[in-house]
Amino acid sequence: MSVATPARAAAVTEAWVHRYSNVVSNAAVLETVKVVRDGAGDIIVTGAVDFEMLTIKYSGADGSVLWQRRYNGPAARGLAVDAGGNVAVTGTMDHTPS
Repeated sequence: MSVATPARAAAVTEAWVHRYSNVVSNAAVLETVKVVRDGAGDIIVTGAVDFEMLTIKYSGADGSVLWQRRYNGPAARGLAVDAGGNVAVTGTMDHTPS
C-alpha cells in the first residue's frame, strides 16, 4: 500500500504527486493523520507506517523530499507548524510499565 500526497496550485490543478512506499519491508501505511502547508509553501505530512510515526516534509515547488523522520510509536495524532517553520508532532504510545 502507498500514500499519495498531491499538491494543488491556486487554479486547482495538480502541481505534483509523491507516493510513499516502504520498499524495504513492504509495509502498509496504516493512516495519514494530517497534512499542512508551512509559511514557505512546503508540505508536511504525518501518519503511521510499520507501527511507527512517520513525518515527511516535501518541497511545495516540486514534491522532492526535504526530510523525513520516524519515531518508534504506533500513532501520530496531530501536526502543527509555527511561523518559524518548526514542526511539532503529537501522538499516542502503548506502554506497559515494567
